Amino acid sequence: SSVRLANEDVAEMAEMMVNVSPNPTTGLLNWKLQSRELTDVNLYLLNSVGKEQMTQNIPALSQTHEGTIDMSKFNSGAYILKFKVGERIITKKIIKN
Repeated sequence: SSVRLANEDVAEMAEMMVNVSPNPTTGLLNWKLQSRELTDVNLYLLNSVGKEQMTQNIPALSQTHEGTIDMSKFNSGAYILKFKVGERIITKKIIKN
């Protein structure tokens, strides 16, 4: 089956790219967000029931934001890494082994 996206969805996805690696991870998780806009980024790590495990506010110093999260201190399981950029939200599922 295929998924059709509205034109706004495609344009919005082109404005921001997020990469996380390695995934699954046992320790350090690297992330990189590229945006066409110069804006602050709010980063949230949520556990499988939606409870915040970590938050980070990143000031708008460039259009590329990078960071590392030490996942070794968290229990094994599924997590959601949520990026809030202006009014837009991007989520990535993270597996901690």
